[in-house]
Amino acid sequence: ISRPDLSEKYPDWYEQVDYLPFAVLINEIMPDPSPSVYLPEYEYIELVNGSSKPVSLEGWTMDVGTKSYSLSGIIEPGEYLILTCLKAADLFLSYGHVLELFTSTTALTNTGQTLILRDGNGNLIDAVQYVDTWYGDSFKMQGGWALERIDLSNPCAGKENWTASLAHAGGTPGSMNSVSGFNPDQIPPYITGIQFVSDSGINIVFSESIDRCFFNGNNTFILTDQTNPIIRIVPSYPFYNACFLQFSQAFTRGEIYCITPGEGFCDCSGNKPPELLTVRFGIPLLPGFTDVILTEVLYAPFPACSEFIEVYNNSQNLLDLSGIVISLKYSGEEEIKREYITNEQFLFFPGEYLVISANPEVLSDFYHIPAPGCLFTVKKMPSLRDAGGCIELCDRSLQLIDRYCYSKNQHYPLLNDDHGVSLERMDLNSLPGYLGTWHSASSLSGFATPGYANSQSVNELPDEESFRIDPGLFTPDNDGTDDVAVISFITGEQGFTGNVLIFDATGRCERFLARNELLGPEGQFIWDGTDDNGQLSSTGIYLVFFDAFNLKGERIRKKGTVLLVRK
Repeated sequence: ISRPDLSEKYPDWYEQVDYLPFAVLINEIMPDPSPSVYLPEYEYIELVNGSSKPVSLEGWTMDVGTKSYSLSGIIEPGEYLILTCLKAADLFLSYGHVLELFTSTTALTNTGQTLILRDGNGNLIDAVQYVDTWYGDSFKMQGGWALERIDLSNPCAGKENWTASLAHAGGTPGSMNSVSGFNPDQIPPYITGIQFVSDSGINIVFSESIDRCFFNGNNTFILTDQTNPIIRIVPSYPFYNACFLQFSQAFTRGEIYCITPGEGFCDCSGNKPPELLTVRFGIPLLPGFTDVILTEVLYAPFPACSEFIEVYNNSQNLLDLSGIVISLKYSGEEEIKREYITNEQFLFFPGEYLVISANPEVLSDFYHIPAPGCLFTVKKMPSLRDAGGCIELCDRSLQLIDRYCYSKNQHYPLLNDDHGVSLERMDLNSLPGYLGTWHSASSLSGFATPGYANSQSVNELPDEESFRIDPGLFTPDNDGTDDVAVISFITGEQGFTGNVLIFDATGRCERFLARNELLGPEGQFIWDGTDDNGQLSSTGIYLVFFDAFNLKGERIRKKGTVLLVRK
């Protein structure tokens, strides 16, 4: 177990006290050795010297969670070192160079443990925070198999560069990893979000670990408001995947700012964004009634796809989504399932969409996702049953923000199968979702539009008109173009009750579209081209009759024509 003194063999090298980051790497981890495959049933960590020089470990430390252990000895170039407990040291001698490190046989947790390797001066050499999902194998996750690093030249990667061992023994302590291969990092970094820590301090979160040298340079970040300089920069330790910025002055609530990383911004593999990044942020407001609205629901996904709910910032304000609750009540049941979208601050900008799902990454395999940044994971997302249900967005005190009840009946009536077809809100007005109009997403859009404008939408009625039917010719085939006839009206005040009837060319009532509906000052009705029996009407000209009255004895009667064409 002991190593010889190499000070005479390497006199110049032995005087060195600093080492470059990643000179020695954490290469293999056995967090759960039971039940053993063929290796000793003890935990171990394997280090590898990836440099071209021997490395003295005198004064080095390995942090395992909250405990710190002292290292010693020397690792030759390309050599492996097995770190284990006193009881297991002799058992691992046949596998290679061993160092007794742990005082306990259960120093490693099965998941979520952070390992930090430092040199004699406390400089960070390597760090890993492993989780059991890195195995990618539900059987091997149960124990007896090691986690192995794939590519030593990609030291900053997490789950992308670690996987379960393929060795028949369950691991490869003291030798080359069984999964060793070429796995370079070729994806440039980007900013995933900004959180306010105080009125003058923000936390920037990156998609991956950033080169440590970036945080020591000049002009690290550039703020559009040059009158508010950065006075302190604190990168997150030990992974450098986030950064705290302290500004000299407090930001103005409600105002939107922009910040840009300097030209030296890159990940630890040297990848730079293809263009200069600019990220918006500000001190957000809490959303009120209909500030955030439901705009799209996929309740019956394709096999292997994920359900999703799309929301839209329908206000002119920068909003904070932390604390918003998704409530779901299923048809015919009294129980209400509730879950927070997020407990951390999330900035939601005016006019932006957000796709909420338990597994949003798989949506790109089925639908066009022009803005992947709009995908948001809610791990405990309430499931959307095919039989229908009511979705509510509420604040922390459960005050209503928006509500929508979905069902199969709202789909295009001639749709053969609703699986993989989302329901889209057609009007983004200030009314809650249950008063809005919803329709199947168009076939030409791929039957869903997660993260961008809906394929089915209607326009507001101009102020100079009080009644209009748009378009004058519509083709109800669900291709996303002129699928419905929009009947828009303006009464000018509350308290009107209205009826909308549609007659064919012979004068027969084809559809009683609205019967004694309570109307607002303005609104819209949608005709999808079906009659009262749910059958698609024939090609022809139809008369639309609008009749509204109030308790004052006032009456509004309008009529117009529309041409339905069946392709």
